[in-house]
Amino acid sequence: MDSVINIDEVPKKIWKPPGKGDPEPLATLLDGQDLLTTGPEGAITGSGRITILVQNYRPGGVHKIHSHDDTEQIFFVYEGNGKFLLGEEWIDISKGDLVYVPRNTVHAAKNSSDSIMILIFMSIPLAD
Repeated sequence: MDSVINIDEVPKKIWKPPGKGDPEPLATLLDGQDLLTTGPEGAITGSGRITILVQNYRPGGVHKIHSHDDTEQIFFVYEGNGKFLLGEEWIDISKGDLVYVPRNTVHAAKNSSDSIMILIFMSIPLAD
């Protein structure tokens, strides 16, 4: 089992704008929400539960406010800086920061800088 992979080697699925009649995306990002699938097909081999996503935010890019009732998340600021909504408070985030989001916690991210912001986050479903 290969349990180590460099983030640059992880395959990415490039986001495209929605077509006519398609739902609006949750995020307005640089190249969208690059989804890495769960389980053996994804970045974490051997896990059927962990999802990793890489998000590239252009200046002004924002992820809509939302929450999850079945998941905890950890966000890592890989590059850049911006703001992160956690509960009712927008907090400053910058390269190297980790943000823990408990289940049922309202959250969102936005790039309030003039350069690219890259977030890598892990989504961990809670046990039934």
